[in-house]
Amino acid sequence: MSCPPAEDPEESVLEQIALREALADALDNLEEDDRWIFDMLIVVRLSLRFVGRVVGLPKTTLARRRDTIVAGLQEQLLENPVVRERFRDHYDQTL
Repeated sequence: MSCPPAEDPEESVLEQIALREALADALDNLEEDDRWIFDMLIVVRLSLRFVGRVVGLPKTTLARRRDTIVAGLQEQLLENPVVRERFRDHYDQTL
């Protein structure tokens, strides 16, 4: 992420660090099962069908659970002042 002209690049680096810490904290707060599901579906990008077979859930149930996990992460992240400020313009309608 680069900073716009006339802004302090040091501030941009500090913002990046704060954003990464906020995301790491939000992920750390997930239950172990939810973290595994998030990692397999979002990070590794395995299919709902495959992950559903592994955990013994229908893919529609797993999709709902994934959506709940992502919504919870979004809610937690938007409580963080650094994240709110960074994405203020993008989420003005929802904040």
